[in-house]
Amino acid sequence: RRSEGFTLGMLARHDHAKGMDLAVGVLGELGPGYRLVVVGDGPQREELEAFVEDLGLGAQVELRPFSIDARNLYPTFDVYLLPSRFEAFPVTVQESMQAGVPVVATDVGSIREAIDDGETGIVVPVGDIDAMAGAIRSLRNDPTRRKAMGERAAEVALVRFDVDEAVRQWVALYRSLANR
Repeated sequence: RRSEGFTLGMLARHDHAKGMDLAVGVLGELGPGYRLVVVGDGPQREELEAFVEDLGLGAQVELRPFSIDARNLYPTFDVYLLPSRFEAFPVTVQESMQAGVPVVATDVGSIREAIDDGETGIVVPVGDIDAMAGAIRSLRNDPTRRKAMGERAAEVALVRFDVDEAVRQWVALYRSLANR
């Protein structure tokens, strides 16, 4: 870690769907003592940089370019933030859970299939900056809960997102359909 602040992490493409502006807005709502690390690139990079500067959050936001080994950063995050407006089934949520990092995510796509709300992370309404900030504050203020949530996330993710098990399930499905 580069600072003692409470670190929110994101690995995402910089575009409207991913809610980068919402993440920066959440950081503005949280105030000092929090930092946001965003790894990725995309069409809204310059717009995002300008927004960060307009809000005076340059010292609290670290924008890193995409890196093939970005998943190694998960353990440096206190919370993984997914403020998406649209999403399918985000791999980053699976990876952060496997790393033992609790997730605060918006209720989009298959988020509720990945996250057990209140157990492995917290699910909030789409676009609700106050709800995201409240969820993050609650996890910062209760490190015991945050640690337990991260541990449970890792346990669940190792079972729920196991590649070998997923392949077995797909093969079984195909065989049952072929046998009909």
